[in-house]
Amino acid sequence: MFFDNNWHNAIGMADFKHIWFDRRGNLHIKMYDTYDFNKGEANPSVRAGSKQQDTGSLKPFFTIHDIIIPHKEVNDIFGLIEI
Repeated sequence: MFFDNNWHNAIGMADFKHIWFDRRGNLHIKMYDTYDFNKGEANPSVRAGSKQQDTGSLKPFFTIHDIIIPHKEVNDIFGLIEI
C-alpha cells in the first residue's frame, strides 16, 4: 500500500468496518466514505467545495466499497502463516 499527498483528501475520513477473514484466508473489509465539504474548514480547497455545495453545484453522497485482499497478499503484508 502506498500513501501520496492526496491520501487524506481522498479517503482520510473513511470508516473501515466489518473486517473478517474467509475460510481461504482472504481479508474482507467494508469501507464507508462520504463526499462532502464541511463548513468552517481552513483548507481553501475545502472552503471552495463547501461554497459550491451550498449553491447546489456539488452534491454530497456516500459510497460503500467492498475490499478483498487475497490471502497471499495478506501473508506478504502481515507475515501470517500459510493456510
